[in-house]
Amino acid sequence: MPEAAETAVVGILWPSSIRGTCAANFAYTENYQRDINTEFNLRRNYRGGLRYDFTNRPKEVKPFAWMGRSKAIRWLTDFNFYTGLKQVSVNMAMDRTYEASRVRNNTAELLGIETGVLVSTQVLKQWNWNRDYVVKWDPTKSIRLDYNGRATALVGEPIGVIDRNNAESYAQYRDTVLTNIENFGEVTTYDHTITASYKLPLDKFPLLDFTSADIRYKGTYRWDRAPFSQDSLGHTIQNSRDITLNAQASLKTLYDKVPFLKDINSGKRKREAMKELEKKKKEIENEDRDGFGNFDDDEKPPLYIDPISFVLKAMMSVKSVNMSYSRNEGLLLPGLSVDRKARYAGFDEALRVPWTALLGGPPEHGFAGQPNRRLCRRCCQPRVVVCQPLSEPDLPGELYRDTQLARSTRTH
Repeated sequence: MPEAAETAVVGILWPSSIRGTCAANFAYTENYQRDINTEFNLRRNYRGGLRYDFTNRPKEVKPFAWMGRSKAIRWLTDFNFYTGLKQVSVNMAMDRTYEASRVRNNTAELLGIETGVLVSTQVLKQWNWNRDYVVKWDPTKSIRLDYNGRATALVGEPIGVIDRNNAESYAQYRDTVLTNIENFGEVTTYDHTITASYKLPLDKFPLLDFTSADIRYKGTYRWDRAPFSQDSLGHTIQNSRDITLNAQASLKTLYDKVPFLKDINSGKRKREAMKELEKKKKEIENEDRDGFGNFDDDEKPPLYIDPISFVLKAMMSVKSVNMSYSRNEGLLLPGLSVDRKARYAGFDEALRVPWTALLGGPPEHGFAGQPNRRLCRRCCQPRVVVCQPLSEPDLPGELYRDTQLARSTRTH
């Protein structure tokens, strides 16, 4: 049964001096327990966090809007860009657990003889530090860029009991912890996702305004530290990229650019012909009918037959065409040298390769499918991966690729 338990929770929310919102929270829990077999069991848990959110509606700038609204130069007059970021969010959360316990020396009660058994204090320490980052930026209405990153780190603490009564020992403990916090801890896992999209300005050109197309790119990156007890295995990095191209063509809009075809699609040509037939029917007098009220064969109005419209309408039955192309690739690279660490958004301290090429997602092959031999050779350099360079330059990892092409049409 716990003899003492304390809990404290504090939360703060305040507007920042710059545009945005800051929030902070802190929670503390302490549990103390003892029984016939346990001399003491003390468990303390500290949780705290800081969060900053910045949202913005940047000003839109159209430098060529003064040139007018002519459709011929719409691709130029509609050009725009934004003067700032759309969103920036940073969230940091710490979770520290300190637990100390010691077993009671019950040898006198169990054996009848008190022995000098050495009973040491057991200490468990764990200090997790999670960080999340979000950045959204729309350079223009057609271009969108998003970044989402997450890092998980451990703040190292010296082993043993934290003794505040020993000034020298406690000062050493405090200096070690502060140094590790200043270095943002030992990153164990880091991953991010970068997405970008671009809508092609085809609708800005009069001859191509019946088409639309957009390109999407998604790149992921993940870094996993080697187990602390098995650094010889090396770290593991993996990434992927997904490139998607979507294109649409509204053929009905294209047909309507020709007045003759537009009249056929809207039925205007048929309506005008039927009006002429109705007019001719009204011009036929009763004496032109037989005794049963029917027209004579020579006086019957002609039937509406328009083979040109029939053929053209059949040819224009396809109203739209859609096409989609996607390409997904990924790379798994184990055995990265323990000298390389993820410090700055996946970069190591010196911002060295192969990180730069791998952070955005491009794996062994380039965008056009050609082998990236330069990247392969750099990955096989000493102090980059644990293994030795291969005789034939090839990336010492696992690569996968998936390419898909789809096409669809709509006839109604």
